[in-house]
Amino acid sequence: MNVLIFNGCSDYKPDTTGRRLTAYLHEQLAARNLTVSEFHISEAQIPFFDQHEPHPPAVIREMCDLFLQSDGQIWLTPLYHGGMTGMMKNCLDWLELTARLEKPYLTDKVIGLVAWADGGQAMQGINAMDAVAKALRAWVVPYTVPLVKNHLYVDTHRHEFAVEHTRKLDRLVSILANAQQLFAKSLLLLLILFFCFFSGRAQQAATVKVVGEVTTPLTLTASDLAAMPRTADSAKDKQGVMHHYSGVAIADILNKAGVTTAKQLRGKNMAKYLLVSCADGYQVVFSLAELDSTITDRVAILADQEEGKPLATGVGPFKLIVPGEKRPARNCFQVTSLFIGVAKE
Repeated sequence: MNVLIFNGCSDYKPDTTGRRLTAYLHEQLAARNLTVSEFHISEAQIPFFDQHEPHPPAVIREMCDLFLQSDGQIWLTPLYHGGMTGMMKNCLDWLELTARLEKPYLTDKVIGLVAWADGGQAMQGINAMDAVAKALRAWVVPYTVPLVKNHLYVDTHRHEFAVEHTRKLDRLVSILANAQQLFAKSLLLLLILFFCFFSGRAQQAATVKVVGEVTTPLTLTASDLAAMPRTADSAKDKQGVMHHYSGVAIADILNKAGVTTAKQLRGKNMAKYLLVSCADGYQVVFSLAELDSTITDRVAILADQEEGKPLATGVGPFKLIVPGEKRPARNCFQVTSLFIGVAKE
């Protein structure tokens, strides 16, 4: 098992609490025959996060690889204004570069958390790291170590940790060392329960419902979309990388459902809108005029293929693509419904 110790202390001095905790944890992990690596933000010279940077410097790519190659991690931070250090958060923001990987961010990594403060507020640092770790799809072990810095050492020279604190750190190391095995057993149990719950049920194909102010409500499957006229276009992702998509024009789907379009789209009908909903609850809205070919040349697409292949799991089977927009905020994944409504005061 490979374990990364991520020291978020920005102080470069060799005798900082972050350095001493890193050294202690490294020793305890190595004693369990685990492969240990360290990352100190005070040495790394990580630039400010820029999601539009087309060519991130080598130090960023190396940092991302270090995080991805580990099985488990221990994050360390002093309390800074109710959270982790800004340099630490900046490093974690750069993991956005892994967003398009098959297992992006810190998916399924096991994370242990340690924070310290002069008073009794270290738990605020733990909570801040916990929120970010979970947002990056990691698993946080159910045992964290908030430390009171004034009570951390037994001597004034800060050479030896108090036993009450080393016990906590040792406990965290023990849990982390066994976490991968426990995680695998838990995952197996969940898969068994999932199989038992869904066995005997017919597998339902993913669909997109077209409802609301329509004459013909629709429930479209992938086969239904494949039988409709196809269109294709390109759009940029959040990193500014262009991708090619193919699918069915939203306008064609709305026409099939009998939505007001073309010459009928005038007067009170101009207040009609399309609300697109996704599996995770994300929603985006358009006026019908934004989608009508008699008003605009832009063609929004309900895509089912990217670069000639079916959309990846977690993105598909249906993705809304709106070419030409400056930010891809309305390009949304796992579309489940298209609702036509009328705006009212």
